[in-house]
Amino acid sequence: MSGTASVHGPHILALHGVPTSPVLWSRLSIPMETPALSGTLARQVAQALPLVTPETVILGHDMGGVVAAIVALVARPRGVVLSGTALGPYWTAVRTTAWPGLWRYFYARHAGRRFVAGAVSAQLRGEALAAFPGADPVDMRGVARSMRPPPGLAQQLAARTRVELIWGRDDPWYPPLIARRLSAVTGAPLAWVDGGHFSMWEAPEAFERCVDTALTRLTSEPR
Repeated sequence: MSGTASVHGPHILALHGVPTSPVLWSRLSIPMETPALSGTLARQVAQALPLVTPETVILGHDMGGVVAAIVALVARPRGVVLSGTALGPYWTAVRTTAWPGLWRYFYARHAGRRFVAGAVSAQLRGEALAAFPGADPVDMRGVARSMRPPPGLAQQLAARTRVELIWGRDDPWYPPLIARRLSAVTGAPLAWVDGGHFSMWEAPEAFERCVDTALTRLTSEPR
């Protein structure tokens, strides 16, 4: 659902990754603002930053989680909820996919479709590929080359605002080890959903319950 949040709750800004779109959040019934982000990391941060208020809770997935963390260093939202993302050295490996000898395989050949196919269970693979058909290979290469989050981003985020984590238990791209490491570094509570990388799309009811719990914690205590 696109738009602003209900008057009865916080403003939720949900940021998708690549090669997905705002459709990633479409199976959730929680009112949220779901902008379509595009371009390099710096460009996406610039797109998201004006949408944040002091009462915003940013929900970030994959690259959208990195955008959420960087935005939070500047805007200081009410809190940040991360899912299926990494804030550390993981992105060094991602940048290698933009190398001349590799980008044709990762992007020109598959345009992100292999990533999408592996993000959900086999039963939902066809639906996922229809919902997220991939992205322009040149654009994806540019995004990969731009993925240079600030050093110590996780620690800086935790010092700046409160953090919650919601993770797909069977996420093949950002496995549980990454979730537990991020939880240890940020001190964030970690909730599990029975699903893969697109757990908010694959198991929306379970994901939504975790969001509700996170929002309660983030908004029930004084800042």
